[in-house]
Amino acid sequence: MKYIGFILIIFYAFSMHGQDIHFSQFQQIPLHYHPALTGQFEGDIRLAGIQRTQWRSVTQPFITIGGAADFNHIKGLKEVGAGLYFMQDRAGDSEFNTFQINGSIAKAYILRAIPNARLLFGAQIGFTQKSINLDALRFDNQWNGFAYDPSLSTGEDLPKNAIGMLQLNIGAAFHKTLSGRNQYTGSLSISQLSTPN
Repeated sequence: MKYIGFILIIFYAFSMHGQDIHFSQFQQIPLHYHPALTGQFEGDIRLAGIQRTQWRSVTQPFITIGGAADFNHIKGLKEVGAGLYFMQDRAGDSEFNTFQINGSIAKAYILRAIPNARLLFGAQIGFTQKSINLDALRFDNQWNGFAYDPSLSTGEDLPKNAIGMLQLNIGAAFHKTLSGRNQYTGSLSISQLSTPN
């Protein structure tokens, strides 16, 4: 407990910027937030889907959907999981769209010194595309003094409408089953290792 403050200081010492997509029940789609949880379930295949709509009162609500499938013991390899995750988020009048698809692989190591405990390591690699419909936006320079005139120049130096980038995420976790359904997991994951601009 006395080291928690030190750990928090280490995390805040680095400058980090960004905003991720947020689901209300994110725990229902583990591949969205942690690659080490790929294939970590009882059974052979796990399918997950999630959807969120925000701010229905605005002209175009923000709509986010995600889905995933992962497999346990792929190709007969014990404690190895693989999966595929996708997400699409569309926001506002400009239809600002983020589409992401990631492939995941994870390996679990059973800790013999600690009963019912495992160390999990995972990685994701994928592709993210962001796009925007600039034609749906209106700018001050398009006001002709009486009304909005779409034929007028925006006066803005607008970038291209879409960009794509490599997505690379890693993670590690410690998982222990206490009894029956009682279990806990502590983990750390790092996203955007490829540091896209």
